[in-house]
Amino acid sequence: MFARVSALLAILAVFGIAAAQEPQPVTPPAPVILYTDLVAGPVKGGENDLGAYVSIFGRNFGAAAAQAHVFFGTREAAAYRYFGPSKGLPDVQQITVQPGPVGAGSLSVSVVVNGVTSNVNHPFLVNPGNILFVDNVDGSDFRARANRPDRPWRHLQTADRGGALGAAAPGDVIVLRGKSQWSDLGFDDRWVRFWEETGTAPQGKAGTGYITIEAYPGEDVHYLAPAKSHGGIHGASTARAREAGQYVVVAGLRIESVATSTSDGAPINLQSSADEWRVVNNDLSWPNAAADSRAGGIAGNCNHCKLLGNKIHDVGGGTENHGIYLDGSEFGTESAVVAFNWIAGTHGGNGIQSYNAHVGGHTGPNTGLNMHGNRIEDGSRYGINLADGTRSAIVFDNTVTDTDYAGIRLNLDDQALDVDIYDNTVSNACRRENPVSGALINTASATSGVVIIRENTFTKGPQSTCSHGYTNDADDKALSFRANNWQGFDAPVSVK
Repeated sequence: MFARVSALLAILAVFGIAAAQEPQPVTPPAPVILYTDLVAGPVKGGENDLGAYVSIFGRNFGAAAAQAHVFFGTREAAAYRYFGPSKGLPDVQQITVQPGPVGAGSLSVSVVVNGVTSNVNHPFLVNPGNILFVDNVDGSDFRARANRPDRPWRHLQTADRGGALGAAAPGDVIVLRGKSQWSDLGFDDRWVRFWEETGTAPQGKAGTGYITIEAYPGEDVHYLAPAKSHGGIHGASTARAREAGQYVVVAGLRIESVATSTSDGAPINLQSSADEWRVVNNDLSWPNAAADSRAGGIAGNCNHCKLLGNKIHDVGGGTENHGIYLDGSEFGTESAVVAFNWIAGTHGGNGIQSYNAHVGGHTGPNTGLNMHGNRIEDGSRYGINLADGTRSAIVFDNTVTDTDYAGIRLNLDDQALDVDIYDNTVSNACRRENPVSGALINTASATSGVVIIRENTFTKGPQSTCSHGYTNDADDKALSFRANNWQGFDAPVSVK
């Protein structure tokens, strides 16, 4: 048989007739996990005794829920609660599951779609804890019981620090229902203010772990701050710094501050040293903030916090109201990760800002910052502003579009700078004329250490008023440029 087929192919070739090629199967792209909300939590208790709700975020999860299977180690999740878009970037999908009896220890999370397995570099630690439900329609703080969806608390926090948060311990998960809009005030005229409450590093045993505040899967948990209140969920003040409000997860909520929310009244304010917070997949806005509000969508300082996949939009107010504002206050910000956020419509401040005015005094600088995968658009100032007191950072794979000032501004005045800015895309920057214009600008004396700007693309847009891709308005001895693409802009005349 093989000889006959070979002879036929030879005859076809003589007459110049090509043999028909069989269509090759197209291999779909492998699923990719970008981040999760919980990295530790209970796998029993709560709804049907199947544990906490854990959300996985990524791409290529398929077009229907039946195509995707979530595994913790080698065991598949026991229950699937949500499949669909995330609250953040429109191309990021979300799957929410309850793990159930998946075992113990640290387990790799994976997603299998049509037989293809994702990356496995996102661990989940099985960590005991209770699950506390909160229902602002049918709940009662007096009748509530942990792990009983039918016996929910009424308040997340009360003015005297009662409610579900007052009953929570390290390792516990608080689940909010979205039956009706929330407008409660807890301690210190906020929805939540951490004061003595705190989580701890999860160790896989009772009495340790994050305190989690998350939305019930698929429900819109919408908090609208009452007039003249201080905003949404806030960390401890300077007086309680590093004594309370550590190891906290805030996930899946919609929080909106109002025009009369007072200074620092952001939807989420880390305040002083909110270390190890995970702020994931929230919808945050402050559309009519006052000019002196001094906060934004997410503000404050922290060590090792993760701000992942949030949609931050319609932030008004003055020039200190930013989409994400990593400040220094009395403490520096160390090793914060700001990734995969969608920041749109910051009409007062910058998209993302790192700033610590206390450097040189009794505080440390902002160091080890990691900003990547963010989409920043329609801003009235700078897209990304690395400002005073920022010492070390990597900034990569961000997209900045439609900003009134520069897409990226460097105002780095610290010593021993260590900054790497690469693979970012900036387009239609400097929509408004200003004294220092360019898609990328330097406005401080960056003379010590290294600031590398490499392999970025800067594209002039229809509203760009500037002609320079890069403008230096101070001293840029520490800056070096490599393989950047200046589309429509004048490239720097001399780059180091």
